[in-house]
Amino acid sequence: MADAQHLPQGRHRAGDRHLKFYETRDNLRRHGRGVLVIDAKRYVDKRPELRVDGGILRQRVEKLIVGGRDRTKLVDGVLGQVERVRAVLGDESIEVSGVLCLIDADWPLIGSFFSTRGVRVVSPRRLSKLLDEATGGVDVSEVRDWIARAFPRA
Repeated sequence: MADAQHLPQGRHRAGDRHLKFYETRDNLRRHGRGVLVIDAKRYVDKRPELRVDGGILRQRVEKLIVGGRDRTKLVDGVLGQVERVRAVLGDESIEVSGVLCLIDADWPLIGSFFSTRGVRVVSPRRLSKLLDEATGGVDVSEVRDWIARAFPRA
């Protein structure tokens, strides 16, 4: 299982928080516009890709494929975590986004990230850039306190 030590460290780190009832640890990071819910998974030498089926005559369906296997449930899990954090914050002005960081995956040199259903699927390097680009005016201490009360430390 991937853990926080493989994620980029930054000044906006809120720390690991338990977001589910079973054995997993995910990260919540404060950033200028709100909160990033980061789920890190290790897939050594597996190539991630976004596969899109349908679109013209059939309903468009996006699937996350990692190493040739359908891992769309990972995206569903991040979306569920985003909804839990959004419900705790209760303030629609605070942006809550989901990120799935695939560690040690076989990322291509070009196009090393994509988005599906509002969840960004990224490499650790791209996640670091995403955190560095974050700017804005959210009351960070207030958001941190809401999250700390709702989710115990890992």
